[in-house]
Parts: sequence; C-alpha cells; structure tokens
Amino acid sequence: MPILDGEQILTWTGTSFNTVMYDSGASPTPGWVKGDVTTPAAPPSLPPGTGFFFFNPNATATNFTFVGEVVPGPSSTNSLALPSGYSLVGSPLPASLTVAQGGITNAPLKLPVLDGMSILQWSGAAYNTTLYDSGASPTPPWVKGDDTTPTTVPAYSIGQGFFFFNPNPTAAAWTQSLP
Repeated sequence: MPILDGEQILTWTGTSFNTVMYDSGASPTPGWVKGDVTTPAAPPSLPPGTGFFFFNPNATATNFTFVGEVVPGPSSTNSLALPSGYSLVGSPLPASLTVAQGGITNAPLKLPVLDGMSILQWSGAAYNTTLYDSGASPTPPWVKGDDTTPTTVPAYSIGQGFFFFNPNPTAAAWTQSLP
C-alpha cells in the first residue's frame, strides 16, 4: 500500500488506540513514528480481521488495494476471537451483505449473535450503534443505541471495520466458511 507523508493508522489495543504515523521529517530518523511524533515505530501489522482507522492527510481521497489469498480458502474455515469487551474488527472474508440479504449475521459473514452485543459502525461523523437485546421493547431483538428504537441487522461492506462489544466474560468465536 502506498505510504503518504503524515498518514496515521490507529489500531485498538482493547483499552485505547495505538497510533502510528509516517513522518518524512521526523527526527532523528524519518519514517514510521508513534503518536508522540518522535519515538520510532514499526509499520503497523494489519492481518485479516483487524479493524483500524486511517487518517488521510491529503485533501483528495486515496484508495488502497490489499492483495493476497482469500481467508478462508476453499473447503476451510476461519475463526477470529472476539474478546470480552470492545474490539475493532473487520471480516477476514471479502464479502458484502445488505440488510435485505440478512446483514452481517447472515452467511457467509456469520457474525455471532450474543445477547447484549453492540455493533458500532463509523459514519464519518458519528457511530451508528446497533444492539441485540432479547428483552428489548416493543420489538425485540435488534434496536438502535437507545435500546428502544427497533432496527435491523446492520449491513456490511467489504473492507469495513467496526467496533464489536462482547458482553460475555469470555471470548466468542467469529467463524466463517465459504459456501
């Protein structure tokens, strides 16, 4: 992927963001630095399933193309651990699902449905929050962030990252397989 001077990539540690940026003018060594803009850092690792925020320092849009093998491959499965609490994730499988297709919990993406879970999708200005609450009223189980307004399972687009809140004390598995 091309490197843009001033770009920032934020990954979630489970409790806070880890910020790495590229600064051609950094001192003593130009290149990748931590968010403090001075401490040298390694380029971020973004394996399949890792969600991240990207800050584009340019005034124009930038497209990135990730290349490699589709995960999972034919006749195999992929499992991504969703730890207790918040995690910033994206589907390792390059697939999109609309609301009409059943949204992100439908095959082939199959995000697990956990009572009390939250999906937070960034709109560019704010988070759109969707909760699964089996006790929601008047119409359970999918509701907006206010825990009252009925809604649908969210759609998902290829390459989209989102925060997932796992309300359980143990990790949940997000298992995907090709049809």
